[in-house]
Amino acid sequence: MKSMYNKFSDDRREEFAIRTEILEDGENRVVRKHNLHPEGESYMDYMVKLYDALTERFSGLEQVEILPCKRIKDGVEFPFIKGETYHRVLKEAITKGEKAELFRLLESYLAVVTYQAQPAKFQVTKHFQEVFGEASDRWTGEPAVEVADIDMIPSNIIISEENQKWTVIDYEWTFLCPVPVKYLRFRSILFWYNECQGHTLATWEELMEFLEVSEREEHEFRTWENHFQNEYILNGKIPFRESHKMLPGKHVNLLEILEYRKINEDVENTVVYADYGDGYDEEAGGIAYISHAKLGNNCVSGTISIPEGAKRVKFYVSSIFGFGYVARLVDEEQRPVKYRLSGIPVNDRMHLNLQGFLTLECDVESASELTFSIYLYEMHETIEARADAAQMINERKALEKTNRDVYFALQSRISNLENELEEIKSSKWYRLIQKMKRRR
Repeated sequence: MKSMYNKFSDDRREEFAIRTEILEDGENRVVRKHNLHPEGESYMDYMVKLYDALTERFSGLEQVEILPCKRIKDGVEFPFIKGETYHRVLKEAITKGEKAELFRLLESYLAVVTYQAQPAKFQVTKHFQEVFGEASDRWTGEPAVEVADIDMIPSNIIISEENQKWTVIDYEWTFLCPVPVKYLRFRSILFWYNECQGHTLATWEELMEFLEVSEREEHEFRTWENHFQNEYILNGKIPFRESHKMLPGKHVNLLEILEYRKINEDVENTVVYADYGDGYDEEAGGIAYISHAKLGNNCVSGTISIPEGAKRVKFYVSSIFGFGYVARLVDEEQRPVKYRLSGIPVNDRMHLNLQGFLTLECDVESASELTFSIYLYEMHETIEARADAAQMINERKALEKTNRDVYFALQSRISNLENELEEIKSSKWYRLIQKMKRRR
């Protein structure tokens, strides 16, 4: 059979380190789990035992079946089944905005997770302490499940295309010791909620109220989960996904380093390629190198000597996501050169780059030298500049309005004064004064 998929879970303790593989032979597929260390042989035997125990537990529930497991030479094998997960069923209710239906589906699901729970059954056992750590006395005598698949999360339940039965997969984290019902319900909802990244129609507080889990109980459950993950499964190992937390020294912002290098060093970092009529041969190397200009932090400029026979040249101006503006592009006689700038055209000279590289291509068949200046504006700079411009426009508009108000007020005052003056001139005493002035 041909191997189609492999996943290594090798950051676990040796006993639990496995490789999961999907193999295909025509239309026939199987899933195999192989132990990576000799210590894992007993773990493979245990999975077969878990299949038998879970099958017996759910024998009275016709709706549910356990994915068959058989022992092979270096691991265990499961049939590959098709269908949709219960996670997708819940997602459909979320997409439709049906909150009441979502809670109904969750309750039906949790009833399966805690099926065959025994009242007043929980007692702290040595195996429970090994897996989950210490438990407070308040849980003694609480309802519990003795064959407890704590990883029966919605994405590990597949609804068969053939008979609509629920098939439980990935049941390796099943424990043959009493586990409190409330913890099983909590963990199932916790992992579903995290897989949905919080997009569940219900808040976390609403879900805890639905489960009737107090803050104190949630804290204890998370303590159990931490012990299970870090002590029982990893046995003190640091998984690769968490290794960055163990690195000494301060964290370095690489973007700041690159920006410092761009501003303070004259580094030849852009290669110019030539096309002699047969296309660009980048493997053959470039004809020139371009460094950032001294004109400003956002400018790339320079002069390129065009080799004889070259019809076009191209180079990557920048890897920024933003705008590129061609301020100058001329030949040795200061004649404009035809060019094409990658990205989305904003106008004749400015293009918006959203694809990672801003590329400039020029027609140079009649040129021996190319001089250019290209300004680059990152998206956040453009947004900030646009905000500044908008503020300036608003301030100008406010000033213009103020000036208009002042102008119209003055005009009104002048008009009023002119009217008053006309009234004065038409009055009897004004005419009398004017006669007296003439007699003098």
